[in-house]
Amino acid sequence: GNKEAQKALAEAVASPSVPASVKQDAVISLGLTESPSAEAKASLKTQSGQTGELGTSATLALGNMAHQLGKEGQSASDIVDDLLARLGAATTSDQKVALLDALGNAGDDRALPALKASLGDPDASVRAAATSALRFLKTAEADGLLVAAASSPELTTRRAAVFAMAQRDVMAVFAGLEHLVKED
Repeated sequence: GNKEAQKALAEAVASPSVPASVKQDAVISLGLTESPSAEAKASLKTQSGQTGELGTSATLALGNMAHQLGKEGQSASDIVDDLLARLGAATTSDQKVALLDALGNAGDDRALPALKASLGDPDASVRAAATSALRFLKTAEADGLLVAAASSPELTTRRAAVFAMAQRDVMAVFAGLEHLVKED
């Protein structure tokens, strides 16, 4: 996790001679770093713009990094703003799900309007991803949305609600949990 290790991981990710599986591991490691460096952040941003599994992993890792930066009192607004912009421009359900998962990892309350909009997406996988993305938000509104999702007719959305509620104060989402226990 030190700066030298982060630099080495970023170099590995950028190197054309490094196997894809190693790059994948490096991206994940960068996203889990407790004190991310500017170089680590730049590396993930670059890779996040790529297509394929490495790009998706880098996007999720950026969400983790944003969360960690926020815990350290540092700004991650550039990461969250980028993820929100990319979500707004996403054209496929797979893209939307990956970006919603990354925003869920970030846990930034500024994502709430985009998450709420995604709860109404025509694709059930997008709705479920938006539901689980509420897990780290600090607003009471997120609790209310999770309680409502617990009553969804869709099993995938109810499962996502349970997953997200596990990260919340139990009393704030108790009505949703109660409904799931009684009805599911």
